[in-house]
Amino acid sequence: VQDIKSLCEHDLFEAAPDAAVEPGYYLPGSGQKMTNWGTSVVSFQVMEAKAAGGEYAGFGKQDTSKLEKDLNGLIFNALIHYPRPHAVHKAARRLHAASAQLLSKFDD
Repeated sequence: VQDIKSLCEHDLFEAAPDAAVEPGYYLPGSGQKMTNWGTSVVSFQVMEAKAAGGEYAGFGKQDTSKLEKDLNGLIFNALIHYPRPHAVHKAARRLHAASAQLLSKFDD
């Protein structure tokens, strides 16, 4: 997770969006665990907690599927919620490109 975080020059994805600032982001009644479009809420804080709890452990360092799923969720949520010219949307596109290159190391 730290390697992925290092690809960002900001903290836009550190925590999930504030419900007071981003109305309509969270599915009502989900305890801010689901987005209004039906995906899990993901942030670097969530990913770090999962890593610390061993949720990304698998068949050695090469098993990145769960990590990649959460990262893609984080990126997807940003692309869906924020319009194209928004800074968070642009940052998500950059993170996607940079993380794809990083994760491709584990394909072999």
